[in-house]
Amino acid sequence: MKGKRRIAILTALIMCIGTILVPVSGYAATAEKKGYDNVAPTINNVTFAQSVTKPDVLKVSFDLKEEDTGAVGMVMWFHNSKNMNNYFGHFGIYGNIGRPEGEWSKVPKFTGRYTIEIPVSSAVVEGKYSLKQIEVVDQAGNHRQYLESYLGDENDLQNVNINNGRNSVTVKNEFDVAFQTYITNSTILSRLKSMPTGTCAMINFDKYNHTAKKAWFDAIRGQNKTIVFSDDGIQWMINGRDIKKKTKDVDLNVKVKRELGTSYGTKDNIVSLDFASNGILPGSMTVRVKTNYVLGTGQKLYYYDDNNLKLESTKVLGYQDGDSTWSELKLTHNSKFLLSKKDLVNSPKKLKTIRKKGRKLQVKWGKIKGVKKYQVQYSTSKKFAKKKTKTKVVKGNKVTLKRLKAKKRYYVRVRAVKSSKVYGIYSKSKRTGKIKR
Repeated sequence: MKGKRRIAILTALIMCIGTILVPVSGYAATAEKKGYDNVAPTINNVTFAQSVTKPDVLKVSFDLKEEDTGAVGMVMWFHNSKNMNNYFGHFGIYGNIGRPEGEWSKVPKFTGRYTIEIPVSSAVVEGKYSLKQIEVVDQAGNHRQYLESYLGDENDLQNVNINNGRNSVTVKNEFDVAFQTYITNSTILSRLKSMPTGTCAMINFDKYNHTAKKAWFDAIRGQNKTIVFSDDGIQWMINGRDIKKKTKDVDLNVKVKRELGTSYGTKDNIVSLDFASNGILPGSMTVRVKTNYVLGTGQKLYYYDDNNLKLESTKVLGYQDGDSTWSELKLTHNSKFLLSKKDLVNSPKKLKTIRKKGRKLQVKWGKIKGVKKYQVQYSTSKKFAKKKTKTKVVKGNKVTLKRLKAKKRYYVRVRAVKSSKVYGIYSKSKRTGKIKR
């Protein structure tokens, strides 16, 4: 009996140890068992464009064959034909052991035609690049790596039909750069005057030196010459043919901040862009800002001034530059702007206050389309100090405030109520006359 009992205990212990060694995800460890997926995915018929202008994305399409557990990771590396140390790629596998991360790991991919977007950042060196490496892994941990082995086996990159035999893509610069320098260089003016038509001057600035000189704009006025001012996260561009206003010094500094959108009419975050007070610019300028938030076309740009919103554009371009997300704006003037995915809610207009008998005050305002409720704040404090401020939520566009303090002046402001905890912008506050007894 004792012997049988020892055997039973030993068997149970081995089974427990075996269970511990099998990964919870089921990857790889069971692949050799009968009936389990032990075949790595394959890639074929890879196609992509012959050129790309940075920063942009290179769209790469390919045929995937994977019948069982589904592919969960993909890697493609493009290397410079002259210098293998210059490369760009799509990284979607953590290490080389089949541990997936990223978009593919959420929804495994099976046999079919797929397209991935590979960022080509502004840091990528110009030149011709070739696809030199492909890796793919499935959910069971089966991993295949394609390389230029020239051995002719199934993992030889030469056997993967790449771009119909034209395995190359040329990375181009957006600008034909005549010279690049720092903003304090005393030779900028003379170099702008002498640089060839159709070329560009790259001028770097930072938080210590960020003033573009009036004379520089005058030097390229009316000519097909471009100046690009660049800092880490900000880029200004202007072509001489677009300089049609009075020239002046321009402060290039921009404060970029992500904010909660709940005070502007949306649950989403927004991005505030607080420009220096340049007023009207010398001409139409393209400004690129690294926001790391709003992406895609259809972003909404609002001009925000004195408690009022004005929709400037619904066609703001969003793009990826490496790991960073940027937005591209077309501006003719500088002030504070708000960038949002969703529509923002403006402040009520035509705010009126009418004193009534018995320490009462009637407040009226203009309706906002689609808004049914409004929040009214009234206070004896110009800054609406919390202890001196009261709040009412009302339907419609008027309310009578009662039991006010005699011989006191009140400040009143109104905003739309979009939903719970989501509001529009406050109106500009209005000061009342003294409340009578």
